[in-house]
Amino acid sequence: MVMKSKNMFDNLFLLSWKRFALILLAFLIFVILHNLVSALLGIEEPVFFTIAVPIIPVYLVISIVYSLICHIKNKKKRKK
Repeated sequence: MVMKSKNMFDNLFLLSWKRFALILLAFLIFVILHNLVSALLGIEEPVFFTIAVPIIPVYLVISIVYSLICHIKNKKKRKK
């Protein structure tokens, strides 16, 4: 679970299993919405595609790196 913190970046980027699952679910939903809107309207729809393909994976990678850095940093603090 994401711990309460005083840092705004922790609230945005620190991952928990629940947040990780929600990010993956959002990715799937936006991919499905892109395909559904494209099929129903017969035109290429760029909004859902833009959210699903570049934005969500980049956010996920940044969140994973940030969470790992915070975890390593906290581990070093506990050893001292």
